[in-house]
Amino acid sequence: MRSLRSTIAPLVLGLAAVLLPSAAGAATITVLSSFGMSEVINALAPAYQKQTGNTLVVYYDVGNLLLRRIAGGEPFDVAILPGDAMDRAVAGVEVDGPTRVVLARSGIGLAYKAGTPAPDVHDVDAFRRTILAARSVAYTTAGASGLYFISLCERLGIADQVKAKATVLQGGRTAELVASGRAALAAQQMSELLPVAGVAVVPFPPALQHDTPFVGALAAGSTKRAAGASLLRFLADPANAATIRAKGMEPG
Repeated sequence: MRSLRSTIAPLVLGLAAVLLPSAAGAATITVLSSFGMSEVINALAPAYQKQTGNTLVVYYDVGNLLLRRIAGGEPFDVAILPGDAMDRAVAGVEVDGPTRVVLARSGIGLAYKAGTPAPDVHDVDAFRRTILAARSVAYTTAGASGLYFISLCERLGIADQVKAKATVLQGGRTAELVASGRAALAAQQMSELLPVAGVAVVPFPPALQHDTPFVGALAAGSTKRAAGASLLRFLADPANAATIRAKGMEPG
């Protein structure tokens, strides 16, 4: 099995704070977000910053790796995690459970090289045949979608064959491996596959689809609760539904 590791760098969304006068009481909000929400946040952040005067400093990573960082004491104001990861953060008392809000949902899909025939995944049997026939499949070893994909392969009795030819990342955009030719298919959240140039995407068949909620919550120890709460309200605002759908997700 070939293995690749990706480094997710922090994204500082502070341009509005530089170009616009800061509003009285404006805050810098540190956000730890699952990579699955990155396209939505990147699209909505400028409007939020202009509206509030607050500055967002966003660190993207795989949900399970963010949990380790949170448990290790990394400071933050808002966490945005897949639902199961958020449940564990609440249980560990690092986040304030009552502030949880589902911001968006994402299904899982397969990326393939743009301009080539779409893989046949119309039902369970077709999906199984397609995965077995692919010369290689990319998935993440720490991300929620990758863990679901390999558990699905185990259910279908093809996990050993898939692992033997897989190209894996701990986190990051698996579709980039398809675009570069290092993998034939890539399984991941639709919201993470769609932005990658050079690939096309098909969803998993309904019988195998897995809906992942992305949940926001305030850090239990945050001193910027009002500002953090304003960000969660903004991201959950129905007025942003069209932007969320354009990024391959459904509003929460």
